[in-house]
Amino acid sequence: EKIHNEIFNKNYETAIKNIKKLKNRSQDIKFAEAKCYEHFSNFEKALKLYFELLQKNYPNKGILIYRIAETYRKSGDFKKAYNFYNNIALNFTKINIDDAILRNSYYQKAHMKYLLQNFQDAVKEFKDFINLYPEDSRADNAYYYIINALYKDNRLNEAIEFFAKVKSKFKDKNILTITKNLTDEIKWIKTLSL
Repeated sequence: EKIHNEIFNKNYETAIKNIKKLKNRSQDIKFAEAKCYEHFSNFEKALKLYFELLQKNYPNKGILIYRIAETYRKSGDFKKAYNFYNNIALNFTKINIDDAILRNSYYQKAHMKYLLQNFQDAVKEFKDFINLYPEDSRADNAYYYIINALYKDNRLNEAIEFFAKVKSKFKDKNILTITKNLTDEIKWIKTLSL
């Protein structure tokens, strides 16, 4: 209980010291330990513990898979992160996951495709995210990434058309301005290639 409170209060150093004092560690304590290592960017140790728990049928499999995805994302292994976020999206009814984690998994799997420079899939994934969660606070970011991915995939007309279609849906004026500037740049590049 004390260790969980320390982690909840973000006292990771104290938590890890107390965990190391324990002789017998429950699965929940091992999960807490992995989370501490993840916080300290010791991704290798964190993943080792998470995978041990996965093999031992940790009862909250959904959150465990999510932590693995997050750890891979933080470590820069976007391909593995995508695979685990996708696993959550495909199996959410089987692994008992809450809506915030499911929502973030959909967004992050699109973002991983973008970071992997798989722009065609990124566009599809971000559109799926917006269709599922049109009121999410990251919808504006998703619109921006779609337009940017279309631009980077040299689909200039599509980028301009998409912006014209969605510009009234932006809630964040800063992201709208950035996206409008990108679209203006795309139009300018198009004129150069004529």
